[in-house]
Amino acid sequence: MIKLIGILCILFGSTGVGMSCAKDLELRISELSQIRQWMLLFKGELRYMHQPLPEILMHLSEKTVPPFCEFFIKIAEDMESRKGQSAEQIWKQHLSICISGLHLTRQEIKELERLGSVLGYLDLEMQINTFDYYLEQLESSVRQAQEDSKNRKKLYQYMGILGGAALSILIF
Repeated sequence: MIKLIGILCILFGSTGVGMSCAKDLELRISELSQIRQWMLLFKGELRYMHQPLPEILMHLSEKTVPPFCEFFIKIAEDMESRKGQSAEQIWKQHLSICISGLHLTRQEIKELERLGSVLGYLDLEMQINTFDYYLEQLESSVRQAQEDSKNRKKLYQYMGILGGAALSILIF
């Protein structure tokens, strides 16, 4: 009886791990899509509203979902308090906190960090061009994530089940 319970625990656990890995692929696609949406909003606010960065960021926080809404609120608050930090420093500081629970690749995180270096530094047209460039890279990342998900999702699920079955056979 105890062996049966042990086998079931191993099978359910390994299946859960496989399903979790498959879910992470879907979450990455969702997060990239959310980033794309707020990038478009950000670019539109820069281009058409001509407001200061803290106001743009507060407006974006109202239109985005967690963790990005908190990210924009914190950046806007720090920019308004004028603690002597540049927009780039504030962006990187809060981005490192925000991305801790995200499922992005290192390259995607690096691109987000790089985006902060143009905030409030370059003229309006250069900032918009940078957003356009980043949006192109983001589209490429979304396509890659969708391709990875299509190829690896079933693999992770099956490997979780088969790995648990193999481990159960070896142990018992």
